[in-house]
Amino acid sequence: VEANTTGTVSFTMPTEAFDGTPLAGTLAYQISNADEKLLEGTASPGQQVSDQVTTAQGMQTITVVAVNNQGISPKQSVEKYVGYDTPTAPTGVALTIDETGQASLSWQAPAQGVHGGYIDGQHLTYNVARQPDGETMATGLTATQWTTTLGQGYANAYKYSVTASNHGLESEAAVSNLAVYGSGLEIPWSCTFDDASSLDLFTIIDANGDDHTWRWTKYHEGAAYYIYSKTNAADDWLISPPLALKANKDYIVKFDNEVLKSIYPEKMELRYGQGLDTADYKVVMPVTTFTNAEYNTNAFTIVPEQDGDYRLAFHIVSDANQGSMSIDSLQVDYAPVSGVKTVTACDSENDNLTFDLCGRQVDGNNLQSGIYIRNGKKVIIVK
Repeated sequence: VEANTTGTVSFTMPTEAFDGTPLAGTLAYQISNADEKLLEGTASPGQQVSDQVTTAQGMQTITVVAVNNQGISPKQSVEKYVGYDTPTAPTGVALTIDETGQASLSWQAPAQGVHGGYIDGQHLTYNVARQPDGETMATGLTATQWTTTLGQGYANAYKYSVTASNHGLESEAAVSNLAVYGSGLEIPWSCTFDDASSLDLFTIIDANGDDHTWRWTKYHEGAAYYIYSKTNAADDWLISPPLALKANKDYIVKFDNEVLKSIYPEKMELRYGQGLDTADYKVVMPVTTFTNAEYNTNAFTIVPEQDGDYRLAFHIVSDANQGSMSIDSLQVDYAPVSGVKTVTACDSENDNLTFDLCGRQVDGNNLQSGIYIRNGKKVIIVK
Protein backbone atom coordinates (compact mmCIF):
# COMPACT_ATOMS: atom_id res chain seq x y z
CA VAL A 1 0.00 0.00 0.00
CA GLU A 2 1.53 3.30 -1.08
CA ALA A 3 0.37 5.11 2.05
CA ASN A 4 1.91 2.49 4.35
CA THR A 5 4.39 3.82 6.92
CA THR A 6 6.27 0.49 6.82
CA GLY A 7 8.64 0.12 3.89
CA THR A 8 11.81 -1.54 2.67
CA VAL A 9 15.26 0.00 2.92
CA SER A 10 17.73 -1.54 0.42
CA PHE A 11 21.48 -0.96 0.19
CA THR A 12 24.79 -2.67 -0.62
CA MET A 13 27.44 -3.20 2.05
CA PRO A 14 30.88 -1.70 1.33
CA THR A 15 33.73 -3.90 -0.02
CA GLU A 16 36.76 -1.73 0.80
CA ALA A 17 38.15 0.12 3.78
CA PHE A 18 39.20 3.78 3.65
CA ASP A 19 42.74 2.82 2.64
CA GLY A 20 41.46 0.70 -0.26
CA THR A 21 42.16 -2.69 1.33
CA PRO A 22 39.42 -5.31 0.92
CA LEU A 23 37.05 -5.80 3.81
CA ALA A 24 36.61 -9.27 5.25
CA GLY A 25 34.50 -10.95 7.85
CA THR A 26 31.17 -9.75 9.15
CA LEU A 27 30.17 -6.10 9.15
CA ALA A 28 27.47 -4.43 11.21
CA TYR A 29 25.04 -1.80 9.91
CA GLN A 30 22.59 0.66 11.41
CA ILE A 31 19.45 2.16 9.87
CA SER A 32 18.27 5.42 11.41
CA ASN A 33 15.60 8.04 10.87
CA ALA A 34 17.22 11.35 11.77
CA ASP A 35 18.51 10.68 15.32
CA GLU A 36 16.24 7.67 15.95
CA LYS A 37 17.82 4.25 15.43
CA LEU A 38 15.34 2.04 13.58
CA LEU A 39 17.21 -1.21 13.03
CA GLU A 40 20.63 -2.91 13.38
CA GLY A 41 21.98 -5.96 11.60
CA THR A 42 25.00 -7.74 10.17
CA ALA A 43 26.04 -8.63 6.64
CA SER A 44 29.08 -9.57 4.57
CA PRO A 45 31.10 -7.07 2.49
CA GLY A 46 29.32 -6.44 -0.84
CA GLN A 47 26.12 -8.09 0.30
CA GLN A 48 22.75 -6.72 -0.90
CA VAL A 49 20.61 -5.92 2.15
CA SER A 50 16.85 -5.25 2.31
CA ASP A 51 15.16 -4.60 5.64
CA GLN A 52 11.71 -3.42 6.59
CA VAL A 53 11.40 -0.35 8.81
CA THR A 54 8.45 1.60 10.20
CA THR A 55 8.37 5.39 10.56
CA ALA A 56 5.90 8.12 11.35
CA GLN A 57 3.91 9.78 8.55
CA GLY A 58 5.64 12.73 6.91
CA MET A 59 8.96 13.64 5.39
CA GLN A 60 11.63 11.22 6.69
CA THR A 61 15.41 11.11 6.28
CA ILE A 62 16.60 7.49 6.28
CA THR A 63 20.31 7.02 7.00
CA VAL A 64 22.48 3.88 6.77
CA VAL A 65 26.02 3.38 8.12
CA ALA A 66 28.34 0.35 8.12
CA VAL A 67 30.32 -0.50 11.28
CA ASN A 68 33.42 -2.62 12.03
CA ASN A 69 36.05 -2.68 14.75
CA GLN A 70 37.84 0.20 13.06
CA GLY A 71 34.87 2.60 13.23
CA ILE A 72 31.77 3.85 11.42
CA SER A 73 31.44 4.55 7.70
CA PRO A 74 30.19 7.86 6.27
CA LYS A 75 26.42 8.21 6.28
CA GLN A 76 24.35 7.44 3.21
CA SER A 77 20.93 9.08 3.33
CA VAL A 78 17.72 9.38 1.34
CA GLU A 79 14.71 11.66 1.92
CA LYS A 80 11.29 10.15 1.41
CA TYR A 81 7.75 11.28 2.22
CA VAL A 82 5.98 8.45 4.02
CA GLY A 83 2.22 7.90 4.29
CA TYR A 84 -0.58 10.08 2.97
CA ASP A 85 0.62 13.42 1.60
CA THR A 86 -1.08 16.81 1.67
CA PRO A 87 -2.65 17.23 -1.79
CA THR A 88 -1.83 20.13 -4.04
CA ALA A 89 -4.70 22.55 -4.61
CA PRO A 90 -7.42 21.66 -7.11
CA THR A 91 -6.96 23.23 -10.54
CA GLY A 92 -9.25 24.81 -13.11
CA VAL A 93 -11.81 26.07 -10.61
CA ALA A 94 -14.57 27.62 -12.74
CA LEU A 95 -17.85 29.29 -11.74
CA THR A 96 -20.84 29.90 -13.99
CA ILE A 97 -24.25 31.32 -13.03
CA ASP A 98 -27.27 30.94 -15.32
CA GLU A 99 -30.20 33.32 -15.65
CA THR A 100 -32.20 31.40 -13.00
CA GLY A 101 -29.51 31.92 -10.38
CA GLN A 102 -28.09 28.40 -10.42
CA ALA A 103 -24.38 28.66 -9.65
CA SER A 104 -22.24 25.77 -10.93
CA LEU A 105 -18.71 25.27 -9.64
CA SER A 106 -16.34 22.72 -11.19
CA TRP A 107 -12.66 21.81 -10.77
CA GLN A 108 -10.02 19.16 -11.49
CA ALA A 109 -8.69 16.83 -8.81
CA PRO A 110 -5.08 17.21 -7.66
CA ALA A 111 -2.79 14.56 -9.13
CA GLN A 112 0.04 14.66 -6.60
CA GLY A 113 1.04 15.54 -3.09
CA VAL A 114 2.84 18.68 -2.00
CA HIS A 115 5.91 16.57 -1.13
CA GLY A 116 5.58 14.06 -3.95
CA GLY A 117 3.93 11.58 -1.58
CA TYR A 118 0.89 9.37 -1.99
CA ILE A 119 -2.53 10.76 -2.91
CA ASP A 120 -5.51 8.44 -2.53
CA GLY A 121 -7.36 9.61 -5.59
CA GLN A 122 -10.29 7.28 -4.97
CA HIS A 123 -11.06 8.86 -1.60
CA LEU A 124 -10.27 12.54 -2.05
CA THR A 125 -12.93 14.84 -0.67
CA TYR A 126 -13.53 18.54 -1.22
CA ASN A 127 -14.69 21.54 0.78
CA VAL A 128 -16.27 24.65 -0.77
CA ALA A 129 -16.28 28.10 0.85
CA ARG A 130 -17.74 31.41 -0.29
CA GLN A 131 -15.30 34.26 -0.74
CA PRO A 132 -14.29 36.70 0.52
CA ASP A 133 -16.11 36.01 3.80
CA GLY A 134 -14.95 32.36 3.96
CA GLU A 135 -18.36 30.94 4.89
CA THR A 136 -18.40 27.16 4.45
CA MET A 137 -20.87 26.09 1.77
CA ALA A 138 -20.17 22.34 1.48
CA THR A 139 -17.85 19.74 3.04
CA GLY A 140 -16.88 16.17 2.24
CA LEU A 141 -17.82 16.35 -1.44
CA THR A 142 -16.64 13.39 -3.51
CA ALA A 143 -17.51 14.82 -6.94
CA THR A 144 -15.49 17.57 -8.63
CA GLN A 145 -18.52 19.81 -9.01
CA TRP A 146 -21.05 21.58 -6.83
CA THR A 147 -24.18 23.61 -7.47
CA THR A 148 -26.32 25.98 -5.46
CA THR A 149 -29.22 28.31 -6.17
CA LEU A 150 -28.60 31.95 -5.36
CA GLY A 151 -31.20 34.17 -3.76
CA GLN A 152 -32.82 37.07 -5.55
CA GLY A 153 -31.50 40.58 -5.08
CA TYR A 154 -29.48 43.32 -6.69
CA ALA A 155 -26.48 42.37 -8.80
CA ASN A 156 -23.64 40.94 -6.73
CA ALA A 157 -20.27 39.38 -7.48
CA TYR A 158 -19.76 35.76 -6.44
CA LYS A 159 -16.67 33.59 -6.13
CA TYR A 160 -15.84 30.42 -4.24
CA SER A 161 -12.78 28.52 -3.07
CA VAL A 162 -12.18 24.77 -3.11
CA THR A 163 -9.81 22.69 -0.99
CA ALA A 164 -8.98 18.99 -1.37
CA SER A 165 -8.62 16.61 1.58
CA ASN A 166 -6.52 13.44 1.54
CA HIS A 167 -7.38 11.44 4.66
CA GLY A 168 -7.59 14.58 6.77
CA LEU A 169 -4.70 16.46 5.15
CA GLU A 170 -6.17 19.57 3.48
CA SER A 171 -4.72 21.42 0.51
CA GLU A 172 -4.39 25.13 0.03
CA ALA A 173 -7.48 26.81 -1.40
CA ALA A 174 -7.98 27.39 -5.11
CA VAL A 175 -10.28 30.32 -5.90
CA SER A 176 -12.73 30.55 -8.79
CA ASN A 177 -13.34 33.38 -11.19
CA LEU A 178 -15.84 36.10 -10.29
CA ALA A 179 -19.35 35.83 -11.70
CA VAL A 180 -22.11 38.44 -11.42
CA TYR A 181 -25.75 37.62 -10.75
CA GLY A 182 -28.77 39.61 -9.63
CA SER A 183 -31.22 42.24 -10.79
CA GLY A 184 -30.23 45.60 -12.21
CA LEU A 185 -28.89 48.25 -9.88
CA GLU A 186 -31.05 51.28 -9.29
CA ILE A 187 -30.56 54.63 -10.99
CA PRO A 188 -28.84 56.95 -10.18
CA TRP A 189 -25.74 54.76 -10.17
CA SER A 190 -22.05 55.64 -10.17
CA CYS A 191 -18.64 54.04 -9.88
CA THR A 192 -15.50 55.99 -8.95
CA PHE A 193 -13.12 53.00 -9.04
CA ASP A 194 -11.67 53.81 -5.61
CA ASP A 195 -10.20 50.32 -5.05
CA ALA A 196 -9.62 47.06 -6.90
CA SER A 197 -12.95 45.62 -5.74
CA SER A 198 -14.68 48.30 -7.83
CA LEU A 199 -14.27 46.03 -10.83
CA ASP A 200 -15.87 43.00 -9.16
CA LEU A 201 -19.27 43.77 -10.68
CA PHE A 202 -17.80 44.47 -14.12
CA THR A 203 -17.26 41.91 -16.86
CA ILE A 204 -13.93 42.13 -18.68
CA ILE A 205 -13.52 40.45 -22.04
CA ASP A 206 -10.03 40.09 -23.52
CA ALA A 207 -11.40 39.45 -27.00
CA ASN A 208 -8.01 39.06 -28.68
CA GLY A 209 -6.60 36.92 -25.86
CA ASP A 210 -3.31 38.79 -25.52
CA ASP A 211 -3.48 39.36 -21.73
CA HIS A 212 -3.44 43.14 -22.27
CA THR A 213 -6.88 44.15 -21.08
CA TRP A 214 -8.83 46.26 -18.62
CA ARG A 215 -7.76 46.22 -14.98
CA TRP A 216 -7.76 48.46 -11.95
CA THR A 217 -5.00 50.98 -11.27
CA LYS A 218 -4.24 52.88 -8.08
CA TYR A 219 -3.14 55.96 -9.98
CA HIS A 220 -5.40 59.03 -9.99
CA GLU A 221 -6.88 57.67 -6.75
CA GLY A 222 -8.22 54.68 -8.66
CA ALA A 223 -9.42 54.10 -12.22
CA ALA A 224 -10.29 51.43 -14.76
CA TYR A 225 -7.20 51.11 -16.91
CA TYR A 226 -6.17 49.58 -20.24
CA ILE A 227 -2.46 49.16 -21.01
CA TYR A 228 -1.27 48.72 -24.60
CA SER A 229 0.26 45.71 -26.33
CA LYS A 230 3.38 46.24 -28.40
CA THR A 231 2.23 43.79 -31.06
CA ASN A 232 -1.58 43.57 -30.98
CA ALA A 233 -4.27 46.12 -31.63
CA ALA A 234 -6.67 46.44 -28.72
CA ASP A 235 -9.94 44.51 -28.70
CA ASP A 236 -11.09 44.60 -25.11
CA TRP A 237 -14.42 45.18 -23.38
CA LEU A 238 -15.18 46.71 -20.00
CA ILE A 239 -18.84 45.94 -19.27
CA SER A 240 -20.72 47.49 -16.38
CA PRO A 241 -22.98 45.65 -13.93
CA PRO A 242 -26.67 45.47 -14.97
CA LEU A 243 -28.61 48.68 -14.47
CA ALA A 244 -32.41 48.81 -14.17
CA LEU A 245 -33.69 51.16 -16.87
CA LYS A 246 -37.23 52.07 -17.93
CA ALA A 247 -38.60 52.23 -21.45
CA ASN A 248 -38.67 55.63 -23.15
CA LYS A 249 -36.86 57.33 -20.27
CA ASP A 250 -33.93 59.62 -21.01
CA TYR A 251 -30.76 58.76 -19.10
CA ILE A 252 -27.48 60.65 -19.04
CA VAL A 253 -24.29 58.57 -19.13
CA LYS A 254 -21.14 60.41 -18.01
CA PHE A 255 -17.54 59.30 -17.65
CA ASP A 256 -14.10 60.87 -17.39
CA ASN A 257 -11.23 59.53 -19.45
CA GLU A 258 -7.64 60.30 -20.38
CA VAL A 259 -4.77 58.77 -22.34
CA LEU A 260 -1.15 58.36 -21.28
CA LYS A 261 0.25 61.00 -23.64
CA SER A 262 -1.26 62.97 -26.50
CA ILE A 263 1.30 61.44 -28.88
CA TYR A 264 -0.20 58.02 -28.13
CA PRO A 265 -3.86 58.31 -29.25
CA GLU A 266 -6.37 55.73 -28.08
CA LYS A 267 -9.55 54.65 -29.86
CA MET A 268 -12.69 53.58 -28.03
CA GLU A 269 -16.43 53.16 -28.54
CA LEU A 270 -19.29 52.96 -26.05
CA ARG A 271 -22.34 50.72 -26.44
CA TYR A 272 -25.20 49.57 -24.27
CA GLY A 273 -27.58 46.65 -24.28
CA GLN A 274 -29.01 43.66 -22.46
CA GLY A 275 -27.18 40.43 -21.65
CA LEU A 276 -23.48 40.00 -22.36
CA ASP A 277 -23.54 39.59 -26.15
CA THR A 278 -22.08 42.94 -27.17
CA ALA A 279 -22.90 42.26 -30.83
CA ASP A 280 -26.50 43.09 -29.96
CA TYR A 281 -25.65 46.34 -28.16
CA LYS A 282 -26.55 49.76 -29.54
CA VAL A 283 -23.83 52.27 -30.23
CA VAL A 284 -23.83 55.24 -27.84
CA MET A 285 -20.48 56.70 -28.87
CA PRO A 286 -18.96 55.50 -32.14
CA VAL A 287 -15.26 54.71 -32.29
CA THR A 288 -13.60 57.94 -31.20
CA THR A 289 -9.93 58.87 -31.10
CA PHE A 290 -8.80 60.42 -27.81
CA THR A 291 -5.61 62.44 -27.34
CA ASN A 292 -6.36 64.21 -24.05
CA ALA A 293 -3.65 63.53 -21.44
CA GLU A 294 -5.84 64.97 -18.67
CA TYR A 295 -9.30 63.90 -17.64
CA ASN A 296 -12.18 65.14 -19.81
CA THR A 297 -15.83 64.51 -19.06
CA ASN A 298 -17.99 62.87 -21.72
CA ALA A 299 -21.80 62.85 -21.62
CA PHE A 300 -24.33 60.94 -23.72
CA THR A 301 -28.08 60.32 -23.65
CA ILE A 302 -29.59 56.86 -23.94
CA VAL A 303 -33.29 56.02 -24.27
CA PRO A 304 -34.14 52.31 -23.81
CA GLU A 305 -37.01 50.96 -25.90
CA GLN A 306 -38.20 48.59 -23.18
CA ASP A 307 -37.90 48.03 -19.44
CA GLY A 308 -35.00 45.82 -18.45
CA ASP A 309 -31.50 45.42 -17.12
CA TYR A 310 -28.90 47.07 -19.34
CA ARG A 311 -25.12 47.19 -19.34
CA LEU A 312 -22.69 49.80 -20.62
CA ALA A 313 -19.76 48.47 -22.63
CA PHE A 314 -16.51 50.34 -23.24
CA HIS A 315 -14.73 48.78 -26.21
CA ILE A 316 -11.15 49.88 -26.75
CA VAL A 317 -9.82 49.27 -30.26
CA SER A 318 -6.56 51.26 -30.25
CA ASP A 319 -3.70 50.47 -32.59
CA ALA A 320 -0.81 48.38 -31.27
CA ASN A 321 2.07 49.98 -29.36
CA GLN A 322 0.23 53.06 -28.15
CA GLY A 323 -0.19 53.97 -24.47
CA SER A 324 -3.05 53.55 -22.03
CA MET A 325 -6.63 54.59 -21.41
CA SER A 326 -8.04 55.43 -17.98
CA ILE A 327 -11.76 55.72 -17.13
CA ASP A 328 -13.11 57.22 -13.93
CA SER A 329 -16.28 58.76 -12.45
CA LEU A 330 -18.70 56.63 -14.45
CA GLN A 331 -22.31 57.55 -13.69
CA VAL A 332 -25.82 57.05 -15.00
CA ASP A 333 -28.66 59.35 -13.95
CA TYR A 334 -32.07 60.47 -15.13
CA ALA A 335 -31.97 63.25 -17.69
CA PRO A 336 -33.44 66.53 -16.40
CA VAL A 337 -37.18 66.86 -17.02
CA SER A 338 -37.75 69.72 -19.45
CA GLY A 339 -41.53 69.58 -19.74
CA VAL A 340 -43.32 69.20 -23.07
CA LYS A 341 -40.84 68.72 -25.91
CA THR A 342 -43.26 69.24 -28.83
CA VAL A 343 -46.89 70.39 -29.09
CA THR A 344 -49.09 69.59 -32.05
CA ALA A 345 -52.41 71.42 -32.53
CA CYS A 346 -55.45 69.14 -32.38
CA ASP A 347 -58.15 68.88 -35.00
CA SER A 348 -61.42 70.54 -34.08
CA GLU A 349 -63.01 67.14 -33.62
CA ASN A 350 -60.40 66.29 -30.97
CA ASP A 351 -60.05 69.69 -29.34
CA ASN A 352 -60.75 68.18 -25.94
CA LEU A 353 -57.39 66.32 -25.95
CA THR A 354 -55.51 67.67 -22.98
CA PHE A 355 -51.94 67.09 -21.78
CA ASP A 356 -50.09 67.97 -18.59
CA LEU A 357 -46.67 69.65 -18.72
CA CYS A 358 -44.90 66.26 -18.73
CA GLY A 359 -46.65 65.38 -22.00
CA ARG A 360 -49.10 62.88 -20.49
CA GLN A 361 -52.65 62.85 -21.82
CA VAL A 362 -55.22 63.56 -19.11
CA ASP A 363 -59.03 63.67 -18.90
CA GLY A 364 -59.96 67.19 -20.03
CA ASN A 365 -63.35 66.97 -18.35
CA ASN A 366 -62.04 66.38 -14.85
CA LEU A 367 -59.01 68.59 -14.36
CA GLN A 368 -57.45 69.63 -11.08
CA SER A 369 -55.94 73.07 -10.58
CA GLY A 370 -52.83 73.49 -12.70
CA ILE A 371 -51.42 74.32 -16.12
CA TYR A 372 -52.31 72.16 -19.15
CA ILE A 373 -51.92 72.13 -22.92
CA ARG A 374 -55.15 71.92 -24.94
CA ASN A 375 -55.34 72.32 -28.71
CA GLY A 376 -51.76 73.62 -28.72
CA LYS A 377 -52.49 76.34 -26.18
CA LYS A 378 -51.70 76.76 -22.52
CA VAL A 379 -54.74 76.45 -20.26
CA ILE A 380 -54.74 77.43 -16.58
CA ILE A 381 -57.30 75.72 -14.34
CA VAL A 382 -58.10 77.31 -10.96
CA LYS A 383 -60.51 75.62 -8.54
